[in-house]
Amino acid sequence: MKIIINPKEYSDQYLFNLNKCFNGWGDKNNYDWVFNRDLDEYQSDIILINNENNQPLAGSAITYRKIVNDDGIEQQIGIMTGSWTLPEARGKGCFTKMIEVSKKVCLEKNVRHLTAFVVQTNPSYRRLQNAGSILIPTSHYISNSSVSLTDGKINILLKDSKNQEMIYERYNKLHSTIPRFKYTFEEFIKQYINRLSNTELIKINKDFAIIEETETIVKILLVTYENMSSCRDNILDIISWVKSNMSKETLFYSSNKELDKFFKHDKFEYIPGFFTVLNTSVQNDFIFEGININMGDKM
Repeated sequence: MKIIINPKEYSDQYLFNLNKCFNGWGDKNNYDWVFNRDLDEYQSDIILINNENNQPLAGSAITYRKIVNDDGIEQQIGIMTGSWTLPEARGKGCFTKMIEVSKKVCLEKNVRHLTAFVVQTNPSYRRLQNAGSILIPTSHYISNSSVSLTDGKINILLKDSKNQEMIYERYNKLHSTIPRFKYTFEEFIKQYINRLSNTELIKINKDFAIIEETETIVKILLVTYENMSSCRDNILDIISWVKSNMSKETLFYSSNKELDKFFKHDKFEYIPGFFTVLNTSVQNDFIFEGININMGDKM
């Protein structure tokens, strides 16, 4: 295998191979939003695996973010993003090699953890587990037509600086006692609000949420709450409002397993997954236990 890191003028070919492996992955706008946003001090790294004839076999990127724990200690992390292996190259150990190379790239930047978002049915989950990753359970929930409608009061908010700052402050307050992704206000806007599809800021009684409407589904990127019971009620109110106003189902994501008792039943499609954490050096300064991850933290 021939390893190439950050090849020049390769974005079109990388995008072509992503769509070949994942039909409908996206266009150049998707590529730029995922890999070329100015969201961290480190630019994304692109890694390719070619064969002896210099033909592509597989590729992956590392995007970089910050997390912070309840003591305010920040940690830089790398996230394996947009990984693909061409059909003819599968079963040859390409992804395992990609993990190994990604660890080295992170370590050279003094980034001590390589992470990934995976679903349990994806073979990459097993490769990451075999490589020694810590597995933090996560869940996707998709509503269906049997979810009962509620009468929660929801209002659309203007996307002005006042409302954006208010929701940013609530985000920080909500997660102030647990590990979470760390954003400046400008980074929060880039990650949660200025996305590829249309987003809306909404008020639910005394709480707030950010949703994103795609062609097929509405994603709950963030919802604020006082406790797990109010979190459940807020989500159900959003689902009901989306059904009534957009005629679509709703997708939400969480690393909080307490939500399972509310939503892991036949009214929701449940897709288990993991946020995987792999040390890139011998130093083990694990600060991920209890981390809160929202849908809006993902690409």
